[in-house]
Amino acid sequence: MVAYSFKARFEAAIVAGLKHGPLTEDMKRHTIRADRRRHVRPGEAIQLFYGMRTRQCRVIGVGICTWVAPIYMALSPAGEGGEVTIMRPDADYTGHTQEELDRFAKGDGFSDWADLLAFWAKEHAGQTVFSGVIINWEPPHVR
Repeated sequence: MVAYSFKARFEAAIVAGLKHGPLTEDMKRHTIRADRRRHVRPGEAIQLFYGMRTRQCRVIGVGICTWVAPIYMALSPAGEGGEVTIMRPDADYTGHTQEELDRFAKGDGFSDWADLLAFWAKEHAGQTVFSGVIINWEPPHVR
């Protein structure tokens, strides 16, 4: 089973997203990651942790991967504007407008696009272009 670690600020949104029902603004059901040798694949379980490799490590929950797709983000160092492109076979997505960027950021656990940009600048100083994958999950199936 593939595992991913998250910062504390995303935990409540992930927990909310692991509840069954329609996706709402307070739910997080995807993560953006750099390329690596092995990401989770559709249909596989995905372990979601807080603070992996630390003494505070704990399981947030387990989801089922629904899709993985390439993602490209252009991030404005000025704190506004940018672009998000997700390349999926069933529905490509490109966000350019402030409304689209805010909606995308909220789905990733941020309050808006400016919040995402501030987080990005702090965690990835100087990086204004990102290419990797976006991984989507759903709550585990109820039997």
